[in-house]
Amino acid sequence: QVIEKVCQDEPTWKEFLEPPRTWDEIRKSDILDTSTNQAVFQSKFFRSSKNHTVPSVNDVLCGAARVELDAGYLQDLMDEEVFDVYSFPLLSESFCIRLQAFNRRIIDELDKIKDPDFVSGGQRRVRNLDNLGLSWLNDLLF
Repeated sequence: QVIEKVCQDEPTWKEFLEPPRTWDEIRKSDILDTSTNQAVFQSKFFRSSKNHTVPSVNDVLCGAARVELDAGYLQDLMDEEVFDVYSFPLLSESFCIRLQAFNRRIIDELDKIKDPDFVSGGQRRVRNLDNLGLSWLNDLLF
């Protein structure tokens, strides 16, 4: 109900509730960082051959297929944060800004609701992508 209310107030946030249906939809959107987008879709995983059919986005989201990227394409994008721990710009800045605004708004609305928002001892319930209506993004990333 909270998520529906938030999306009624700001209809553009409905984009977060529906997962992308195709890889082309992801490729053409601003979900991924531009340089990462290029590197990701160059990987063999996204090229069909007689021995390999590209799994659908839904196959990946439901766990039936696992994305395997060619690290060589990502190497130029990677920063070594600490020994053997690397990072790269996965999501685009514009997508992250919209996502943060969406999450803040939902959390603000949840903070107004007393009962479901608190557990015993008055501690706030942990809020993650799944319980904020973004399970598809969680599934895609992890």
